[in-house]
Amino acid sequence: MSTPSPADLLRRQPAGSPGGRGGQFQEKSNDAPANPLAAGSATSPDDLPIPDLVEELPAWVSDAAAQLTAEYRDLWKRMNAKHRSSTYGAAAQLSVQSEDPAELAILGQFQGPGIALNVARNPATPGCVLHMIAVGESEWRDPEARRAAVVHPNCPETTIRIIWAHRNVLDYPGVGKAAISTAPNTPFDVLDEAAAEGDMTALARLASATG
Repeated sequence: MSTPSPADLLRRQPAGSPGGRGGQFQEKSNDAPANPLAAGSATSPDDLPIPDLVEELPAWVSDAAAQLTAEYRDLWKRMNAKHRSSTYGAAAQLSVQSEDPAELAILGQFQGPGIALNVARNPATPGCVLHMIAVGESEWRDPEARRAAVVHPNCPETTIRIIWAHRNVLDYPGVGKAAISTAPNTPFDVLDEAAAEGDMTALARLASATG
């Protein structure tokens, strides 16, 4: 199978979905984004495209990712439309200062400049929100926000494994291998693979852990 172009990747449906290709994922202002690993209807606007390499992920990683998405959607549902509107209105301040997981879930998908990055750097941001910032498909997502989510101390191991599994498709997308090797929650087997590919930071971390 040839490596897809960036445009092709953003149009691609999850592996095994009807028709193989489908509608572009669209984030909604009043509903939570779709499950990053769920295969959906070919006509649904909530389809979240993931390259075919997703088939190489172990089942437990997919299951864990589904649980993270469920937790995220639960946070989203805590806030009705009125409260969401108020949160958006104070986005710049709340993205930095908020310790409310539901507010951070909303703001992590806000398209205002720098808001998602602030959320990805906020010490209180929970793993499920970081997962959606790092792994959720979006044409507008700042790669720096994705990288910040990956290196956050609360970033789930599952998120890191998903990004690592897609590194050779499109650097998933814009995160960079360096983020994986410096992320505190990167598992040793991933660091070992990174070191085998010539990542000196990963090699140094492994040596430090075993020394």
